[in-house]
Amino acid sequence: MIQQYRDSNQVIWFDEALIEDPSQPIFDAEYWQSTNKVTGSASGRGTTWFVQLDTMQAALRHYRRGGLFGKLVKDNYWFSGWEQTRCAQEFQLLLTLINAGVHVP
Repeated sequence: MIQQYRDSNQVIWFDEALIEDPSQPIFDAEYWQSTNKVTGSASGRGTTWFVQLDTMQAALRHYRRGGLFGKLVKDNYWFSGWEQTRCAQEFQLLLTLINAGVHVP
């Protein structure tokens, strides 16, 4: 079941069957490197780290804008609510596809 964790400046949506504690360290590549769980990486607009969880592999990446705008505005975004963010919309789309029986990451 999908749960939500909130603190002062972030919201984390997670599947409690896969993640028991959504505390900050699991979203830090150094945490996974220190536990020897990194199985690989890929480069693009940043590094994507592939980590081995207990039952599956997962990918960890920081969202970065592309193009000229991405060079000018690194980590600042117009915020009009959590549900309006790209990550929330992508997460909701994945849940819809999973519930429809489509195999998605």
